[in-house]
Amino acid sequence: MCFFVGSFVLVCLCICPSVQLSLCVCTGGMGVWVPQHIPEQGESQLGPSQASPAPGPCALLKDGCEAQALGQHVSPETPMASLSSRFWVRSRPRSLHSLSSQCPLPHSICPFPTDSQEPVSFRVIRTSSLYNRSWTQNQGSVWLDDVQIHAWDNKNRTFVFRWPWAQGDLSNEERMEADQLFYSNYIFYNLVYHDHVSQWQLEYPFQVQMEIGCELRIGEPFSGFMRYAYQGTDLIRFQNTSWRPSPKGGSRAQQASSVFNQYHEDNEFTHELITGYCPRYVLSLLDVGKADLQRQVRPEAWLSAGPSPGPGHLQLVCHVSGFYPKPVQVSLDVKAKEAAGLSCRVRHSSLGGQDMVLHWEQPHSVGLVFLVVIVPLVLLAGLAWWLWKRWKAHWRPQCTDFPSEQEPSSPASSTYLNPAQH
Repeated sequence: MCFFVGSFVLVCLCICPSVQLSLCVCTGGMGVWVPQHIPEQGESQLGPSQASPAPGPCALLKDGCEAQALGQHVSPETPMASLSSRFWVRSRPRSLHSLSSQCPLPHSICPFPTDSQEPVSFRVIRTSSLYNRSWTQNQGSVWLDDVQIHAWDNKNRTFVFRWPWAQGDLSNEERMEADQLFYSNYIFYNLVYHDHVSQWQLEYPFQVQMEIGCELRIGEPFSGFMRYAYQGTDLIRFQNTSWRPSPKGGSRAQQASSVFNQYHEDNEFTHELITGYCPRYVLSLLDVGKADLQRQVRPEAWLSAGPSPGPGHLQLVCHVSGFYPKPVQVSLDVKAKEAAGLSCRVRHSSLGGQDMVLHWEQPHSVGLVFLVVIVPLVLLAGLAWWLWKRWKAHWRPQCTDFPSEQEPSSPASSTYLNPAQH
């Protein structure tokens, strides 16, 4: 049995030692749901048709850049002492709670506007590459489950919609405020890292990853999250209204959490953002985008013969394409006595040319388990009991120094001394 993700091309080669061997190839979304281009490290988050020119000086935080979202001149040489903890909170959306929803109160159990019973996650991901004090490059994307709905445009300092419904029920003004919030946020926290390079033992160039969002589950209170990672390793995570160090972060995480916890107003706003604003926005996305998110597209499937892996072996290729949603199951039916030697080979671009090979192991029956495990244990216990009996009989002590107690009527009673006879 094989499980596949339909938006990517997967090849699952199932090789058996008989003509009933099978191979399955799954390609999802071809011609029906085309996955958006996911950029590699250092590549623009925009798709090929939306690729923007190289970021300008301000997008890279060069000297003399002006943070227009804040109306404040920001230079890499500006000391952190001159930037209050309100630096990026100044651009928080004024109409943060203006989203209409069926769930106006934080931490309530919201009815999903979709028929899905699976949890729904919303994530904003940002990667900052800090090359030196005056050069920082940023990438960002927004995901609803595994569907990318926004990409960050460094040049225009705004999010680019990947879907027509990605704005939800946000007004244009609220959208602009969200863009400003995102931009001012990464300016501020990038400066925090720049100012603590020595204290936290950071070495240029390095990358900092940020993830913020929320998760909705049927029948459960929603949960919000925010976390930072340094060079791909967890550093700190937000819990309630404060930052906690990651056990993997060591002393660097301890120091970073202490600094981040100094920005009390920012932390209160972050808590408000992930527990109030985020769930309401996700509900609006599920409602406005339900035509795309809830669509059902039947898969197309066909068989073809693959190259023979060797004498007596046959490859059958099972192609599955064009389906939505993405999870799909492909099963192989073979005779039980011919399942020995069955293997499944998975090919995917993410594997870097190293195919994943799964070998089928025949399940053992209960009777076989009894014979292999229980019977040897019983025999071993019997042998131990027999050896113990022999040892006891051989090493029984022979007591000859004292007369044994016997009945007077027995033949050996003549050795019994009666004190009355003396």
